[in-house]
Amino acid sequence: MMNQEKSRLMLFATIAAIVAVAGNFISASVLLQTESNSWLVFSAIAVGSSLLAAYVTLVASQKQSLEARKTKTRVFLSYAREDEEQVDKLYKKLQSEGFEPWMDVKNLTPGENWVRSTEQAIEDSNFLLAVISRNSIDKRGFVQTEIKFALDLASEESGQNARIIPVRLDNSSIPEPLSKFYAVNLFDANGFDKLVRAFQTI
Repeated sequence: MMNQEKSRLMLFATIAAIVAVAGNFISASVLLQTESNSWLVFSAIAVGSSLLAAYVTLVASQKQSLEARKTKTRVFLSYAREDEEQVDKLYKKLQSEGFEPWMDVKNLTPGENWVRSTEQAIEDSNFLLAVISRNSIDKRGFVQTEIKFALDLASEESGQNARIIPVRLDNSSIPEPLSKFYAVNLFDANGFDKLVRAFQTI
């Protein structure tokens, strides 16, 4: 879909550029053959077409840049097992937007050292989503495992650690270790859009 839209934009840009060249050629010909001001009309068309071609090309390049950012953005999903169904929907939604989410039930394979693999996935991620709900805050060990590991990484000065974003599924309070991070409320109508905009900051 994105490639088709980009192709249409580039087609429009090409047509606009052709019209601009033709307008310049015609205005120059009219200027040489007559003393009337009709050449100004063709010149104006050429200038407008040139501006349109530049604008369409800019839009196409911005879309391409956004898509490139999406494909390299890795997102780790930390959640309570009771929220698996909702997090699975979030996982699929992120995938459909072109991001690379990581979820244990999706990415771990049987026999794999899940502790080390999980830590490696956090280290390799651009963002860690700490999914907050009544289930997660009441579950012992939620903060002490993946979140604690991510917080420890965040305290380092490498500059390459996952950015932590608390993501609330309901109006539960954010646990103290995560309270300093600005949260996204997925239960809000524009919650997911805010999350996507956050990903575009890298």
